[in-house]
Amino acid sequence: FTIFREAAQEYFQELIRENIRVRFIGDRDGLPGDLVDLRRMMDEIEWASCENTGGTFVLAEIMDLVKGLSKKHKKSEY
Repeated sequence: FTIFREAAQEYFQELIRENIRVRFIGDRDGLPGDLVDLRRMMDEIEWASCENTGGTFVLAEIMDLVKGLSKKHKKSEY
C-alpha cells in the first residue's frame, strides 16, 4: 500500500492545486489498524481542499475497496 499512498497523495495534491475539492464517501471506521495512516491522509486531503470551488472529486465507497485489497494483500503474504 505504500505505492498506493504515495501515488494518491501526489494525485490529490494536484487536484488541490487545481482548486478541486476532494471527498471520500464511505465508512472509514472499519479500516484495519494498519491502515490508520491512510485514514489520516484522507482526512488531511479533505480538510486541505474543503474551501476549493473549482469542482468536487468524490471517491464513493473507497473503504470497501481498501478493505478488500487489504484482506487480499494479507492473504498473499502467507
